[in-house]
This record gives sequence, C-alpha cells and structure tokens, in this order.
Amino acid sequence: MQGLDYIIGGMPRGGTTAVGNIFNAPRTSYCYAAESHWLPLMSEFAGRAAMPDFSAPIVRRILEDQNHSVLYEMPRFSVTRGAHPRALIFDEADLGPLADQLMEALGQGQSGEKLHLTALAILRAHIFRKTGRRYLGEKTPSNIFAFRDLGTLGARAAISVTREPFAVLRSMRKRAADAGDANNGPFRWDFYRLLGIWLEYAGCMQALKGRPVQILLRYEDILQAPGRVTADLFRATGVSSGWLERRRARIRLRERSPRQAWSGFSGHERALLLALTRDLRLAQGYGDDFYAADGMPLAPAAPQLPSDGVMPVWGVNPRAESEPVWWLMREGCLALHSTPDAGSLALHFWCNFPLSVVGTGEVAVISLTDPASGAEIARAEVAGGFAGSVPVMIDLTRLAPLLEGGGGAVRLVNFRASHAFRGYLTEAPDRPGEVLSHDRREVSFALVT
Repeated sequence: MQGLDYIIGGMPRGGTTAVGNIFNAPRTSYCYAAESHWLPLMSEFAGRAAMPDFSAPIVRRILEDQNHSVLYEMPRFSVTRGAHPRALIFDEADLGPLADQLMEALGQGQSGEKLHLTALAILRAHIFRKTGRRYLGEKTPSNIFAFRDLGTLGARAAISVTREPFAVLRSMRKRAADAGDANNGPFRWDFYRLLGIWLEYAGCMQALKGRPVQILLRYEDILQAPGRVTADLFRATGVSSGWLERRRARIRLRERSPRQAWSGFSGHERALLLALTRDLRLAQGYGDDFYAADGMPLAPAAPQLPSDGVMPVWGVNPRAESEPVWWLMREGCLALHSTPDAGSLALHFWCNFPLSVVGTGEVAVISLTDPASGAEIARAEVAGGFAGSVPVMIDLTRLAPLLEGGGGAVRLVNFRASHAFRGYLTEAPDRPGEVLSHDRREVSFALVT
C-alpha cells in the first residue's frame, strides 16, 4: 500500500496551511490542508503497543466521533467562514468505511510505524479516489511529533513550519476572540499555556534538525522568498511543476506576518515571552536583531512577578473546574514562581500507576529536569498500585531564574513519567474484559493545586 508523497506539520497558527496550499497550485497535486489528525490519533490508540481487544468498542466510538468532527463538520464550518471548498472530500457516507479499515488494522495488532503507514495508505487511497491527483499529501500541525518519533513515514519529505512566537500568540488570541468559532477552545487558554504551545512545538522542531528528508521552514522566510521556497518544495517532493504552477503557488501566499506583532502585548507579557522562549528563539533565528529590525524595544520593563505559585505550561490536559488537580500528560513543563533567592520548592504530585501498568514490585519514576541542559534535578519513585500524593523537593539553586522582577522570579522545569496509561486502554484488574476508566486523559500523574 502506497503512502503519501509529502506530509506537513509544525506550529499551530504558524503557516502550515499556507504551505499546504502551495501544493494545491499544481494540477497534479493535492494536499488535504483541512487536517485529518490521523497520525496523532494512531499514536494515541497504538503508538507504542497494540490496542488491547477489550478496548476496541471505546476506541471505535472515539474514532467515529473524531472523524465526524474533524473530517466532516470542521471543514464545512471552515468553508462557511471563507475556506476553499476543495477541503470537502469527506462525506458522511465515507466515515463508516474509513473507520472500518482503521479498526481492521488495529484489530490485527498493528502499532507504531506500521499502523501509521497503514493509516496514511488508507488516507491516500481516499484522497486519490476523490481528486484523481498524482501527488498527494496532508497537513496537521501535530504531525510533527510523529516525525520526531517515527521519521518521515515513507514520504519523500516531512515538512515542518515554525514562526516567531509573538505572531503565533497574536494569531491564537485573534482566533480565540471569534465568538462564532466553535473550534477555538485551545486558543482561549491563559498566557502561559498559549506560550507553552509554542515551546512544545519549537522544541520538537529542534529535535528534527539534521535528520534526513526533514524540511524545516520558517514562515517568515517563506514570505520573503516564496519563489525559491516553492521551487525547492516541489523539487524535494517530486511534484511536477512549471513556471505557471510555481507562480500560482506564490499567489496563494497572500497572508503576511503582521508588522510589530509584539505591540499587542503588555510589557509584562513581552518580558515573560522573551525570557521563557530565549534558547529556542535563538536556535531558530529569532534573536535580538530580528526584533530590533521590527522596532521592538529590546529592554522591556521588568514585570511584577508573583513570589510563589506553579503554572502548567505544556503537557497539560483539560480538566473540569471542579477538580482540585491539573492533569499532566507523560511529559511537559511547569513554570515555578518563587523569590529570587529561594533555595527549594516542594511540588506535590497525585499519582495513579495501577498494577495493570506498573506491576507488583515495579516502580514508576517521575523525573524533573532543567530544560536548558537536560540534567535531572529531582525525581520520585512510586510503587506499582500506589494512588496518592507524592512530594518532590526541587533544589532551585540548580535552576537559573529566567526572569526576575517585583520580588519574584520564574524558572521552568520539565517533567516526565516513566509510565503512562489511558483508562480506556487499560483493563480493570478485578473485571476482566472491562476498561479501567472511560477517561481519555493520559493520566500519568497530576499536580495538586
């Protein structure tokens, strides 16, 4: 089964749609730029191991619900808001057969790279049936994590797009303010978690540097030299094109990064963003010279930072307001507020590592590391079957403050758990054939607030 010729991922609100539309200029090429989200979904169902048989009914329901929302409802909503009707290649009648094919692969025990390749082949066959085009691709921002974990998945090129953080957050806030957009939930998050989206994706981009057949693009460079970038992309992916197709592709790049995107942020927010993104910004070419050329004052006033508190940045799942915990995924990042001279800070994690995941006599490990160096600064070991709160003491002298002001300082710390489970993929030990929970959260552990 043949997969896709090219796959696009990268920063949300960062230019991935624009790159997808480049590939819709030649009459021989079609990129499904409305997003299928199939690669992240396959990673959720069977990214590391085969789907257990007992979870099949719930997996099927989740798959059907997501496909109906992502492949059917969202493209039609986007067309009502001005998107091109070329995205409407999935009818309701298509969704059942597509789910049947994916469930067949899962039922055969496929997982990891093999499952992802099968899903892409199913997607390719459908797109070809609908469009008849020769060169086919798909764009979903979170594809980038599949590139990191599984490579290019048979494509001639895996294309990842990044963009400077002020423009990304500005675009997120603009979409969040659209009262008629029913799909803007993630962009209504607080400043730290919007910033966390940029940090997570930018960190993944760094992990892809130097890998073969990975194409890393800055959105600003695409707009500055659309002709060269377009020709390079067509050449790398084998898409046949002449001067007319390349001209049509350049015309599609009508959006422009806003001048002085930073001007819509308070001095407090500018200082935080510049400090917390510094290492990744510099690595991607967004240093002082980039912002000086855009008129930004390079020394924003120090903000009034709180002297205590913990804020989730990324790796955080949504929670009900009534819950007293922030649910954390297998890995992520926290912002720690303290006084500048504080020597230590205690974090309390609520853990739940059932015996069906961490067996008797085994331990799960929660590791806290310095984002800059990767050095471990604290850890906790939790026995299988334990459910309860575990304190972890952090030596703050091993984490340099990224920003100080008003008697407070902020540091970032990464976290990772050795084990993770999703309830609907975990069998209840006392009820064979039943799932532990219907909860879709990746419940490795949670930060008690």
